[in-house]
Amino acid sequence: IWLRSQLPAGMNIEVVRDNSVFIRTAVRDVLINMMIGIILCTALLYLFLHSLRTTVIAAVAMPTSIVATFLLMDFGGFSINIVTLLALGISIGVLVTNAIVVLESISRHLDVLGEDPKTAARKGTDEVAIAVAATAMTNVVVFTPIAFMGGVIGMFFYEFGLTVVFATLFSLLVSFTLTPMMAAKLLKPTSEQISRQAAHRRILRTLEAPLLGLARIWEKGYQSVEDGYRRALDWSLRHRVRTAAIVALIFFGGVYLFSFVGGEFFPESDNGYFQVIVNLPAGTTLNQTHEMLQEIEQIVRREVPETQSILLTVGGENKGVEDGELVVRLLPLSHRSRDVFEIMNKLRESLAVIPAADIGVQRFSEFGESKSIIVEVLGPDLDRITEFATQLRDEISQIPGIADLELSAKPGKPEIVFYPDRDNLSDRLLPVAAAGMELRNLYEGEVASVFRERGEE
Repeated sequence: IWLRSQLPAGMNIEVVRDNSVFIRTAVRDVLINMMIGIILCTALLYLFLHSLRTTVIAAVAMPTSIVATFLLMDFGGFSINIVTLLALGISIGVLVTNAIVVLESISRHLDVLGEDPKTAARKGTDEVAIAVAATAMTNVVVFTPIAFMGGVIGMFFYEFGLTVVFATLFSLLVSFTLTPMMAAKLLKPTSEQISRQAAHRRILRTLEAPLLGLARIWEKGYQSVEDGYRRALDWSLRHRVRTAAIVALIFFGGVYLFSFVGGEFFPESDNGYFQVIVNLPAGTTLNQTHEMLQEIEQIVRREVPETQSILLTVGGENKGVEDGELVVRLLPLSHRSRDVFEIMNKLRESLAVIPAADIGVQRFSEFGESKSIIVEVLGPDLDRITEFATQLRDEISQIPGIADLELSAKPGKPEIVFYPDRDNLSDRLLPVAAAGMELRNLYEGEVASVFRERGEE
């Protein structure tokens, strides 16, 4: 607001790219999905466990383990970001599994063996402690190596792997402490003769008429699945060889089908931005490049009505005045009928008619290089490499579906060579480097200094 107040009449400031919007949206979506996962998991537990008290205990164990995980995340220097939140999201299933195993064991001691709640909580937890710990440690030994992978993959999966490990360890701790403690306080002993169907009928009587029919349908379906599972289990135990053969067939069939699944580093997403890269022949002046960018801007505004703002840039770091780009910001996805990929493909056709310019349309990538395929040509002779790379480019361009093909080798640019008078410089006690720096400052300018305070410049 202060900057806008200082501008002359007729000028305005527009935000071209704001990464915080994407980050906040992504974090919010992951948090919402985690909450939905916990709610659905709790509802599913109630449908299968048929006990409100047991469901409450498991529902409390999940967020407790997640919140406790923040302690080790803070100790490890992790932040709440997309990677760590995704790790917590996939850990929800593990968090509730440990609690369910402990609760089932406690319920058996409580209902079948007729023990009091405290004794059932203690003995039930002791009975399955080794099994639950072994299950949790399998996740630890799987995700710990993932956290310490090398290369670019390791940079992304370090926080991911360790967050899953932290959540698993805390779920194990909660299963051995909070879960049996709540079970001893909340669960009540019931007679072994009270069947599950009778308990369900009491629950059904408390429901309103519209839900009564759905509940009965669910109970009937649940009973069918339970009976079917018993029959399948009985058949598997009586036909062990056939069961092992079926499992092996499914495994190797899955391995075979995996070869037909494509792969990529990160899935492409519509972030509402794309850029048009323009490369003109060497020796093109700044004004000529600017005029070409303005012409392309008019085409973009005409062909892409979803455009919200456009930023034109001529030259830049490691670029000459014959290079330029347009950063196009689109309307939010909810306000347009086309995604960014459809818009880019259509725009390529419209820009292909512009002569004497190498134009590429590509999406902004949050993870660096946006090219899908990069072919590197190496060798000791630069001329031979350039010649071979040019031939390779021409052959690749014949492949259907190839777009924005770019050759990194650029032709030489016009230059002016200065030969300093070394004797004259020596008489003035000036090194040659000082003359070169002075020429550069006169041509490019120089930032004398930058003042930084609390992250601001």
